[in-house]
Amino acid sequence: MNIRQLVLPITWKLSYEKSEYVVTDCNRYAFEWLEKWPIRIHENFVCLTGECGSGKSHLAYLWAKRVGAEIISCKTSIPNSLFNLSCDIGNKKFFVIDDADNINEDVLLFCFYNTIKTNNAYALFVSKEPPVRWNIKLADVKSRLFTMSVLNIKNPSESAMQTVIFEMFKQRGIIVQNSIITMIMNNIERSYASIVNLVNAIDVKLLNNNKLNKQIIKQILDKTS
Repeated sequence: MNIRQLVLPITWKLSYEKSEYVVTDCNRYAFEWLEKWPIRIHENFVCLTGECGSGKSHLAYLWAKRVGAEIISCKTSIPNSLFNLSCDIGNKKFFVIDDADNINEDVLLFCFYNTIKTNNAYALFVSKEPPVRWNIKLADVKSRLFTMSVLNIKNPSESAMQTVIFEMFKQRGIIVQNSIITMIMNNIERSYASIVNLVNAIDVKLLNNNKLNKQIIKQILDKTS
């Protein structure tokens, strides 16, 4: 049995604390880069990319919390705050632009970029795709955005999956054996989203019981097959 992707309701909410962010070989470079920025790395812009569920929003939140950044979401539409920022940056210096690849207004993006640059502020763009794949038409905008550093969170390797699964169970107080971790890895897609969804489903199934066995894993996998 090979489950391509689990689609389950996520009921366990991360608090986005640093202790809950699992650093592996797949995200270490991005994590360490943002730890140094902007004190030791003097760039005004950076783009953090990764698949849905890769933990990029969690990592961006950690940076925002550390520097006191304002978080602006562009998931459904371009918010007024992005436009207002282009007009008057005020006393704010740090910004996270989440779902940045949804921005399709080149002029607004151009104004925002110039405002950040002129005021020596800092903007962390978060998106699934790097700027070279965004829907940008104006050459002036491309020439600016395409030069920013891109930090990519890769799909988890086998060792990373083991680490993430173990740590997620540990955070929930669930005791897990290596044989169960192996069973999980053999039956889900190699993605952060699949890991998160399965662990959340197990957490709900166990409720206050921290004893996990293969039968419980099989029951949950069978429901998604």
